Amino acid sequence: MTILEKLLASKSLPELDPQSNAGKTVEKLHTELAQLADSSGKDLELIPSEHGAYVFIGHPPKDFSLAWIHDHQISRLEEMENEHHLSMGEQDDVQKSLQALYQHHRRDYRFQASVNGHTLQVLPSNAMQLDLHDIVERVMLH
Repeated sequence: MTILEKLLASKSLPELDPQSNAGKTVEKLHTELAQLADSSGKDLELIPSEHGAYVFIGHPPKDFSLAWIHDHQISRLEEMENEHHLSMGEQDDVQKSLQALYQHHRRDYRFQASVNGHTLQVLPSNAMQLDLHDIVERVMLH
């Protein structure tokens, strides 16, 4: 997505229905999302999952990191990669997988929500959350 496309997309996103499943996830994870937004100072894109959410931090598919919120705890991909002793090559492979996944879903419908004055994008995609789960699981099972 070009910079112009991102600007136009962010201004035209519909508000997330707070009564939707994704809206309820944002409310449930409000504290953790506020913490991520405050600490990173970067854009957040939330993909709700069955037991929490995945959060792209920054500007995917180029300059970003990934966090996983589960059981009201935040796990950052970099920490998981270090904890599970992934080599630099393996970390690059994970990053490339995430970039390809994001590109694959770049046209999926998004909404916007607000958390403590921070606007975040919400992408309620079962397919994307399952693919993200597979990538994170590969790291954790390494």
